[in-house]
Amino acid sequence: MWIAVAVEIVARFVEGGTFYVAFRALGQAQPLIPCALLDVGRALLDNIFFFVPYQVGSREGGIAFLAEHTFSAAAGIAISAAVLYRLVEIFWMGAGYLLWILEKRSSRSSM
Repeated sequence: MWIAVAVEIVARFVEGGTFYVAFRALGQAQPLIPCALLDVGRALLDNIFFFVPYQVGSREGGIAFLAEHTFSAAAGIAISAAVLYRLVEIFWMGAGYLLWILEKRSSRSSM
């Protein structure tokens, strides 16, 4: 059980790293810990607004609200960071899909 908790904590810091890089790229560098806490708040808001399909709009609004109140980020920069976060999600979905396609091809060719 504790291993699962440790893996979850590490995953939050890795996802917080996405916000860290996004804010740094947008010219408003923030420390890693507040960015990780921003990701924890994002996950909490995603669970609260579970009924919104793929949290469209609620995720970006929640990130903007939390970023403004956590480390006084400008609303435009917070929304841009949220969009960059979505792009990273899309990238990883594409990478997973590509790996799935490659795995299916390799399993067909081995038969």
